[in-house]
Amino acid sequence: MKKKLITLAVILLGFTSILYNAFATAAENNSEHRVLFISTAHANTAKISLLKKLAKEKTATTWHIQQKSAKSLLDAANQTSTLVTLFKQYDLVILDAVSVREASAAFDNYAEAISQANSAVVAFNYLQNAQLNKMLSADNASTLQDYWLNAGRRNLDNMLSYIAENVSNAKQASSTLAMSATPTVSKVPAPIIFPQQGIYHPALPDLIIKDLAEYKKRRPVKPQQPKIAILMQRALIESEQTQLIDATIAQLEAKGAYVVPFFFKLSPVTSDYSHLLQLPITKDGQVVGQINGQEPNKETDVDLIINFRNIHWANQRKVEFEKFNVPVMQAMTYYSGDKATWEADMQGVSANMMSFTLVLPENAGVIDPMIVAAMNMTDQKVEVIDYQLEHLVNKAINVVKLKYKANKDKKLTLFVWGDKDVGASFMNIPESIEAISQRLANEGYNTA
Repeated sequence: MKKKLITLAVILLGFTSILYNAFATAAENNSEHRVLFISTAHANTAKISLLKKLAKEKTATTWHIQQKSAKSLLDAANQTSTLVTLFKQYDLVILDAVSVREASAAFDNYAEAISQANSAVVAFNYLQNAQLNKMLSADNASTLQDYWLNAGRRNLDNMLSYIAENVSNAKQASSTLAMSATPTVSKVPAPIIFPQQGIYHPALPDLIIKDLAEYKKRRPVKPQQPKIAILMQRALIESEQTQLIDATIAQLEAKGAYVVPFFFKLSPVTSDYSHLLQLPITKDGQVVGQINGQEPNKETDVDLIINFRNIHWANQRKVEFEKFNVPVMQAMTYYSGDKATWEADMQGVSANMMSFTLVLPENAGVIDPMIVAAMNMTDQKVEVIDYQLEHLVNKAINVVKLKYKANKDKKLTLFVWGDKDVGASFMNIPESIEAISQRLANEGYNTA
């Protein structure tokens, strides 16, 4: 009799496990999943737009993904019951901030409401605050954060599956069946962790490579190719907003250039990223300067940089650009409207963005500022201004060609202000022209 009871118990346990797995699968395929993002001032709108797009592609499930700003909830934050009512409408509430400081300022007063709500809550970049993280294990919360911070199509698609498996389904299953005593292993691929510095190319299997040496192994350079680097934001990869960068890469490559699109984290104390643009100097097959563990001597292995980033900490960027010793050109986006708006604008540069797109780049030594795209404010998408981008690409190619042309074959034109005195602002223009001419002659230019 005892043996029969044990057998019956084993059968029931097995049946319960099968039933739970069937329920979880059915829930994943047919249930609704509700997610709320509460964003600080640094709202990841482009990433959320991509997440919503991917959610629509999951036709077997219904996703409700909403975004609210922390600013819009300031009054609600002071009324616990209002926040609790809001949170209860969602399976998962994500508090989205870019730093601990920002998260603390925006969300610390949510703690009471979170304790009363029956929703899972995760505070990105603030996982250490137990009062703001609820119903998720430390591993689950960290995994969700990794999906989000690295983003991109695969990460965000897997993030949705991970939420369905570890948040929504677990919540539904726990209210219907006793959970299996054996922990389940997630079938969702782990997050792809993108480096803070790297080289991007749409043709790379994982989109990013960590240094120039490896990049050149994957994408060999041909002899005499002009080598042009593109400075871009990693955030564009995260939100799948690389259309402008990809168009630039395609046009440059069509002109025969070798393109190195790179990114690094902007800060006043940015870590060395020279490995993205420089290679060790070799002589007779030996690396020069690599003695007793010392850093080898390096040289820049690109001819020119096109900068697509807004410039911060211009003095630091100037030091870095001078070290690379190649021209840096500025590709700008018009932020006051779409392409048609830019074409009708008498000024042509967004006044509210001028310091970042024009003034600071100039202070950093960046040259030839040129509008190549406009921001369509209706759908928050960048529109490439094709003829402007073509002009930028042609100019970049010609600047590189000029680098390798003998000085005696170069032709220069000098523009001066004034008709008689040839001077302005108390500058000694005639003497300056004489000094410049002498310097050019000494360096092989034909000034006769």
